[in-house]
Amino acid sequence: LFRSVFQNHAGLLIGSWVLSTFIQFVFYLGMVLLITLLTQGQPQGGNAEAMVAMVIFPGMLVLTLLVLFLNLGLLRLNLNVARGHEASVADLFSGGSYLLPALGAALVFFPIYALGFALCILPGIFALMALWPMWFLVVDRRLGPIAALQQAWEIPRPNLATIFLMGLITFGLQMLGVITCYIGFIITVPLILLMFTVGYLMMSGQRVSRV
Repeated sequence: LFRSVFQNHAGLLIGSWVLSTFIQFVFYLGMVLLITLLTQGQPQGGNAEAMVAMVIFPGMLVLTLLVLFLNLGLLRLNLNVARGHEASVADLFSGGSYLLPALGAALVFFPIYALGFALCILPGIFALMALWPMWFLVVDRRLGPIAALQQAWEIPRPNLATIFLMGLITFGLQMLGVITCYIGFIITVPLILLMFTVGYLMMSGQRVSRV
């Protein structure tokens, strides 16, 4: 089902993801150029390191927020496409109203995820598979971080076999992207994102467009 939806909206989905990636790359490149300009001609030592720190720490914070903002917009875009609603590139920049709840959810989720990987990798993978609907719940139902995390457990529970299959498909598509010298990511990443969007809608009992 998600393949037919993808074929009908491939240009929008791929173009939006490429634009999102380009914006992130330009921001990161700007940070690198700024650091180069500030440290050019400076002797190694305290001043140069202080200048780098003044750019890197706030810069990485802003970049993290930018990535989260754009990814939330991509989720909104994919939800609109999967439902057959009107969708446009402008949806990519619609993540502002979800930013604070998503940031709160991330601050709770990532320690759980990191702890799972530190324990033995498999618990981290389990946390990732169990809580992935959290991001959709923040965007789709405008839930706060705690409510999103609580309801995220409920959606995967009856669909473990499907989620496992989605994980295998994701791994295969990512490997395809790697063996094509990462160029394949232009198609595989938007396809994976739409697959999980359609999966979220179906698992939560919502209608999915067939066009």
